[in-house]
Amino acid sequence: MLRRQLIRPFRKPLVVLSPKKLLKLREAASDLNEFFQGHNFREILGEMNLNIEPANVRKLVLCSG
Repeated sequence: MLRRQLIRPFRKPLVVLSPKKLLKLREAASDLNEFFQGHNFREILGEMNLNIEPANVRKLVLCSG
């Protein structure tokens, strides 16, 4: 779904509606130890559109359910 969003020639908001049941599922959660020292967050994927200048980007929106 994210790849399709990046490949499209136009940008529009991506809204994902998924069941709340996944919030309680152990397989869908990170282990608490992953948030302590020695572990890093994953890098953000770069912009695929070469017309966008990274120096001109002013906002980055991160969302979590």
